Amino acid sequence: MKFENFPLSEEILKGIEEMGFEEASPIQVNAINPLLEGNDLIAQAQTGTGKTAAFGIPILERVTNEKIIQALVLCPTRELSIQVADELYRIGKFKRGISILSIYGGTSIERQIKSLKK
Repeated sequence: MKFENFPLSEEILKGIEEMGFEEASPIQVNAINPLLEGNDLIAQAQTGTGKTAAFGIPILERVTNEKIIQALVLCPTRELSIQVADELYRIGKFKRGISILSIYGGTSIERQIKSLKK
């Protein structure tokens, strides 16, 4: 299934296209529409199958310009947190008003809190 077959905004489709994604993976095919509709979903798939985009695309579509925290993604490691934040930024970079921040241990909490307040 092609990403343009999902009910996605032009901004998100542009981010997806710029990343080089053309066809949705099975986890994306099964997750994106239910999540866009506001349903809860628990899914499991192997590493490298596109889980970040499967869950992240609907999050990015549902985020508004309101300057409040609207989504929280929990990751088990600093490295994965940075990776997920980077991918979500790249997918959503054409959508106005989206800010993505990765917060994790081992760095200045004061600086992270300051960034979060912005």
